[in-house]
Amino acid sequence: MGIKENFQPIIRYLKLLSFYLNNEKPNDFVLSQEEIDGFAKLAYKHSLSALTYQALKHIGISQKELEQRYYAALKKSVVFEQERKELYAYLNDNQIDFLPLKGIILKDYYPDPYTREFADNDILFDDSKDRLVKKFFTERRYEVEAFGKSNHDVYLKKPVLNFEMHSALFGETGDNELIVKYFENYIKTSPIKEEFEHYLKPEDFYIYFTAHTYKHYSQSGCGLRTLVDY
Repeated sequence: MGIKENFQPIIRYLKLLSFYLNNEKPNDFVLSQEEIDGFAKLAYKHSLSALTYQALKHIGISQKELEQRYYAALKKSVVFEQERKELYAYLNDNQIDFLPLKGIILKDYYPDPYTREFADNDILFDDSKDRLVKKFFTERRYEVEAFGKSNHDVYLKKPVLNFEMHSALFGETGDNELIVKYFENYIKTSPIKEEFEHYLKPEDFYIYFTAHTYKHYSQSGCGLRTLVDY
């Protein structure tokens, strides 16, 4: 079997997702039960179960296992949303500049934001007040997995909550020097959305996302969800 044949199931799978993402109704896209089951396995492996559920539903196919995963992802997202709301309020009250990153932003590009699954929430912040930020999480009984060891602190709370608080967008060993310089002290130069919340300009978000993705790809590879994000 050649390379093209090996990738055919993935090509078919991405085509299914594209129909939903682009709000297109295919005329002759027929799936076998074997393909549907295979897509469900791919979806689980690449954190695309919620999106795959909606994509199949878009063409009139129901898959019970994916439906259960969709509502589990929705519940998880709601828990994260509530926690982010509390965190943002705390950061604003304490005059700590912050900037939401990655999936927090990307989800709003999807037809249904709850289909964009994520394992953690990433936020850039003014690390001169890292002790105050740590206080927020410890008082809410988060486990401090990492603090002051790299360019991001990590806070975990079972069963699902995971926050990575970044002191810089880039700057670890191996990061491209040009990119490091471009995003240096970005929390101080980025535009303000409201109060102490900042945002990445669209062109900067694209550059940041592309550079961050390449970093992952070059070091350990990346999955299908990254292609879908693009």
